[in-house]
Amino acid sequence: MRPLISVVIPTYNSEKTIGAALSSVIAQDYDNLEIIVVDGASSDGTADAARSALENSSRRWRVLNHEHNRGISAARNTGLDEANGEYIHFMDSDDLVEKSFISALYGLASEKGCDIVFCGYRVRDETGAEREITHTRPLARPLPRALRLKPGHCYPGEELALRMIMTSFWIGVWTTLFSRDFLLSKGLRFDEGLFNYEDDDFSIKALTRSERAVFSQGYMYIYVQHNGMYSRTSLATKEKCFAVYMNSVSANLNAVRYMAEHALSPEILNTARHLLLPR
Repeated sequence: MRPLISVVIPTYNSEKTIGAALSSVIAQDYDNLEIIVVDGASSDGTADAARSALENSSRRWRVLNHEHNRGISAARNTGLDEANGEYIHFMDSDDLVEKSFISALYGLASEKGCDIVFCGYRVRDETGAEREITHTRPLARPLPRALRLKPGHCYPGEELALRMIMTSFWIGVWTTLFSRDFLLSKGLRFDEGLFNYEDDDFSIKALTRSERAVFSQGYMYIYVQHNGMYSRTSLATKEKCFAVYMNSVSANLNAVRYMAEHALSPEILNTARHLLLPR
C-alpha cells in the first residue's frame, strides 16, 4: 500500500458546500487517505453535513471542532497537528478536486524526491463556466512566457518564493502537496494573526526553506467562485477593503523578513535584505 496522505479541510459555515468538497476527496483514486475536517465553531450544520458525507465512505476520517471561531489559520494548524500522513494537502471547503489529484501529485513528489509539488487549477464561476490558470492569481494577467514553469521540472524553492513576492506568480496551498516531515522539521505553521493572505505567507515561507519544488502538469484543482465566499464578503465595504489591504501588507512583510533570515543562496538572501525589506 502507498503511504498515507492527509487531506486537511478547514471549514466555517459551509453546510451548503462541504458535502460536494468531501465527495470529490472520497472519490480520489489514491487508496490510502485520511480526511481531517476542522470546523471553526460553525453556527449552521456544517459539522453534521461533513459527518453525513463521510460516515458511509471507506476512508479514515475525523471531524474536529474548535470551541470558538479562531480563523482558517488556526484550523489548518490543528489539522497539521493531527495529521498522520507522509504528505499533507490543505483543501478549502467550497472547492473540488479531480479524481487523480492526489495520485498525480504524490507520484511526481515520489519520483522527483521533492518536499513540495503543485499544479495549476481551474476557476469555476456561478454559471459553471471554467477557465484554466497555471500559476497566477484568478484575476491576474497571464505570466510572460519566460516566467512560466515546465511541468516535471524541479526548481529551487526560494526562487519560486522570490517570484511570488516580485511578480504575479502565485502558488496556493490548496493546489499543493507538502511533505509533513518537511513542514514539521522547519517549524512551518500558518500565522494565526492573519485573517487574509495567510496562504501566501505560508507558501512563501515553505518555498524559502525547500531545496526542490516541482510543478505538475494539469489543472486538477477546481476553485469554485460563489457569492458567499470569503474573498468576496471580506471586500463588502471600504473599511473591510482597507483591512484586507493592511493584512496583505503584513503578510508580505512577514514573508520577506522570513526570507531575509532563512534563504539558502547568498543572492536571494541579499535581495531580501537589501531590496525587498527596504521597499
